[in-house]
Amino acid sequence: MNIGRRKPAELALRRLGDDADGDGRLTDAARKLYRKIIASYNWENGYAECSDNFVTHKMDTSLRSVKRGRKLLLETARVSIVRKGGRRGTETWSTRYDLPFGYRGSDEFRLLNGGRHTLDWLATPVTLPFDRPLRRKSQSAKTALPKVPNFPISQSATVAPKPISKEIDIPPPTGSAGPDGPRVGGREVATITSACAGPPPSYAVWRITHAGYVGVKGQSEDDYDTLLAHLRSQRGGKFTLRCHIDSDEYDSLESAMGIDGEPERLVGREVAMSTNREGRKTFCRPRPEPWREFTVVSGESLDDGGAALQAVFHDEGRPEPQRWVLRARDAAALAEACGGEDSAVGARLRFRLMPDDSLEFRLLVASQAEAA
Repeated sequence: MNIGRRKPAELALRRLGDDADGDGRLTDAARKLYRKIIASYNWENGYAECSDNFVTHKMDTSLRSVKRGRKLLLETARVSIVRKGGRRGTETWSTRYDLPFGYRGSDEFRLLNGGRHTLDWLATPVTLPFDRPLRRKSQSAKTALPKVPNFPISQSATVAPKPISKEIDIPPPTGSAGPDGPRVGGREVATITSACAGPPPSYAVWRITHAGYVGVKGQSEDDYDTLLAHLRSQRGGKFTLRCHIDSDEYDSLESAMGIDGEPERLVGREVAMSTNREGRKTFCRPRPEPWREFTVVSGESLDDGGAALQAVFHDEGRPEPQRWVLRARDAAALAEACGGEDSAVGARLRFRLMPDDSLEFRLLVASQAEAA
């Protein structure tokens, strides 16, 4: 009996790799391992078979990085293990992997899908630019998902005032949305959200002065499994971090900085570390991500307090709206920036991702509803 799968189109396979390249949760080794699993997939058997030693030989990377990469692929549900590898009596088995071919989990996709990845992107309303050909080929007249309508957007909501657009790459000062603040026609709008541009409360910024893997005496360097890092605070304080590569502290630092099996790359960089004196340390980005700009076309409230928007992201050069699901706290921040939920539709705003993964909004052009 044939239990294999039908091989997806070459374009669909390439999109899996492209999606992994845009996933900030993965390390370089994880992305390489993911592509190797895709290339090694046996379509007759329905799984990919790869030993760790084979992968390291072909990928020119360390065994530690491969193990770390596999852990990330499993945590993000990009792959699953059909059979674990290792010694079985006198035999050595290779690990067998399975993977969902409709997976999407890039940073851009999760941003538009409420922060969640999916095992089948065709079952979601989110379609990224490179997925449009796949969406068209996979749909029939009866099974096609409803297309996002082209809502009318006023000219004032889609074109930013010239003084603001000229400085679009320069973050505005706290409490403003540009040199003159947001306006409706010639009237200045006072409702603005502001957030600290540094790390969240109970975190402090440290500079990493040394980082490397260590092990017990007599242990091979390839088997070192503990990270040792020295940090220096802005006030001159010193801190020594020692954690196992499978610990929560290591995972937190990896998520914030991207170690990728090469801790030497961290030297000279800054990271925000929790200030708790007891318990494990946690880490996050020391500063917000760059600003992006969008216009709200429509929106609806969700039962959990969040919001499902149709928004045009102007930095992508795409005129059609995209679905964007906001969590409850982000939906509240958006409403505050717009001066209320009823004033959100038609408004043009900036947003950026903060170190604590919350969103900060700045109003650029208020909606026509507020102007009226």
